[in-house]
Amino acid sequence: MVLARQTARAQTGNYGGRLARVRMVYEVTDQEEGEDFYYVTLSFRPEGDYQGRLGREQFFISKVGEVVDRQV
Repeated sequence: MVLARQTARAQTGNYGGRLARVRMVYEVTDQEEGEDFYYVTLSFRPEGDYQGRLGREQFFISKVGEVVDRQV
Protein backbone atom coordinates (compact mmCIF):
# COMPACT_ATOMS: atom_id res chain seq x y z
CA MET A 1 0.00 0.00 0.00
CA VAL A 2 2.71 2.43 0.97
CA LEU A 3 4.79 1.83 -2.16
CA ALA A 4 1.74 2.29 -4.41
CA ARG A 5 0.86 5.62 -2.74
CA GLN A 6 4.46 6.85 -2.84
CA THR A 7 4.76 5.96 -6.51
CA ALA A 8 1.43 7.60 -7.39
CA ARG A 9 2.50 10.85 -5.69
CA ALA A 10 6.04 10.89 -7.08
CA GLN A 11 5.18 9.82 -10.64
CA THR A 12 1.65 10.86 -11.43
CA GLY A 13 -0.17 8.76 -13.98
CA ASN A 14 -1.74 9.93 -17.21
CA TYR A 15 -4.99 11.30 -15.81
CA GLY A 16 -5.84 13.44 -18.84
CA GLY A 17 -4.88 16.91 -20.01
CA ARG A 18 -6.93 19.05 -17.63
CA LEU A 19 -5.69 17.08 -14.60
CA ALA A 20 -2.02 17.03 -15.63
CA ARG A 21 -0.85 19.59 -13.04
CA VAL A 22 -3.51 19.10 -10.37
CA ARG A 23 -2.54 17.64 -6.98
CA MET A 24 -4.36 14.40 -6.29
CA VAL A 25 -5.61 12.63 -3.18
CA TYR A 26 -5.14 8.83 -3.14
CA GLU A 27 -6.96 6.17 -1.13
CA VAL A 28 -6.41 2.41 -1.14
CA THR A 29 -9.63 0.73 -2.28
CA ASP A 30 -8.43 -2.85 -2.76
CA GLN A 31 -5.37 -5.00 -2.15
CA GLU A 32 -4.66 -8.62 -2.95
CA GLU A 33 -1.72 -10.96 -2.76
CA GLY A 34 -1.21 -13.22 -5.75
CA GLU A 35 1.37 -15.92 -6.36
CA ASP A 36 3.92 -13.54 -7.89
CA PHE A 37 2.61 -10.04 -7.19
CA TYR A 38 0.75 -7.79 -4.82
CA TYR A 39 -2.14 -5.97 -6.49
CA VAL A 40 -3.07 -2.60 -5.03
CA THR A 41 -5.89 -0.43 -6.36
CA LEU A 42 -6.04 3.25 -5.47
CA SER A 43 -8.85 5.69 -6.05
CA PHE A 44 -7.79 9.22 -6.89
CA ARG A 45 -9.43 12.61 -7.11
CA PRO A 46 -8.29 16.22 -7.33
CA GLU A 47 -7.40 17.78 -4.00
CA GLY A 48 -10.06 20.00 -2.42
CA ASP A 49 -13.82 20.01 -2.86
CA TYR A 50 -14.50 17.65 -5.76
CA GLN A 51 -17.92 16.36 -6.80
CA GLY A 52 -17.07 14.22 -9.85
CA ARG A 53 -16.31 10.52 -10.27
CA LEU A 54 -13.24 9.05 -8.64
CA GLY A 55 -10.52 7.62 -10.85
CA ARG A 56 -8.94 4.23 -10.23
CA GLU A 57 -5.37 3.11 -10.71
CA GLN A 58 -4.03 -0.40 -10.18
CA PHE A 59 -0.44 -1.20 -9.24
CA PHE A 60 1.33 -4.53 -9.76
CA ILE A 61 4.13 -4.87 -7.22
CA SER A 62 6.62 -7.73 -7.21
CA LYS A 63 7.28 -9.70 -4.03
CA VAL A 64 10.68 -7.93 -3.79
CA GLY A 65 9.00 -4.50 -3.69
CA GLU A 66 9.32 -3.23 -7.27
CA VAL A 67 6.44 -1.59 -9.11
CA VAL A 68 6.26 -3.75 -12.23
CA ASP A 69 3.23 -2.13 -13.90
CA ARG A 70 0.40 0.28 -13.29
CA GLN A 71 -2.75 1.11 -15.16
CA VAL A 72 -5.29 3.89 -14.89
